[in-house]
Amino acid sequence: TLAHEVIADRLTALGFDTTLDDALDHYVGRNWADLFRTFETVWRCKPPSSLRQEVDDEIRRRLPELAPVAGAVEFIRRVSSLPRCIASSSYPAWIEERLRILGLEQSFQGTIFSAAVHVDRGKPHPDIYLHAMEAMRASPGETWIIEDSVTGVTGAAASGASVIGLCAGGHCRRGHAEQLLAAGATTVCHSFPEIADLLDLGEGNPFHERKV
Repeated sequence: TLAHEVIADRLTALGFDTTLDDALDHYVGRNWADLFRTFETVWRCKPPSSLRQEVDDEIRRRLPELAPVAGAVEFIRRVSSLPRCIASSSYPAWIEERLRILGLEQSFQGTIFSAAVHVDRGKPHPDIYLHAMEAMRASPGETWIIEDSVTGVTGAAASGASVIGLCAGGHCRRGHAEQLLAAGATTVCHSFPEIADLLDLGEGNPFHERKV
C-alpha cells in the first residue's frame, strides 16, 4: 500500500490524476517495465522520465513507516524447515532491503527470484514461478504459491501450481477474495495464521504430502 500511495501521489503531482484505488487497480504486482506499459495503455503517452526515480526516492524516505502484514514474520519463521522462496516482480536488492528492515535477511538466502532480472515476461505471465520452481527443483504438482494480487494469482495459476489467495494486506478491498478466486486461486486465506494452520500437514489438509 505504501508503494502505491507514493505512485498515486507522484503521478498526480506530474499531471496524471491518480487515486490510491487507481494505482492498486492498474499497477499492483507488476514490475517497472510492465507498469510503464500499463501506464501507456491508460494514459496513451509515455510515462514521465523522472517517475521511477521519484517514486523510489520517496519510498526510501518513507521506509520507516514500513510494517509487516500481521503474522507475516512469525509465519516465515514457522515454516523455516520447509523449502521456500520469493518469486517477485521487484529487484532482488529492493526485496533484500525490506527483509533486513523486518529482520528476515537470513530467511531467503539464495532463493530470491525476480521477474525484473531472471525472466523476460513479468506477472501475470507464469514465467517467474516456473523459473523459481526449476531453481528449487520442485514440480508444479508439489508447489503451493501464496499471492495477494490478481496479477500474481493469474500468473501463479498459469504455472500449474496450487495457489493460496491471501487477503491480508492493506491493499485488499471489498471483493478481493472473489477476485483472487476468479483469477485462479485454489483457496483463499485471510491471515497468515490461517495459512500456518494448513501447514500443519494433517490428514485431509490440502498441503498433505505436498511441499511449499
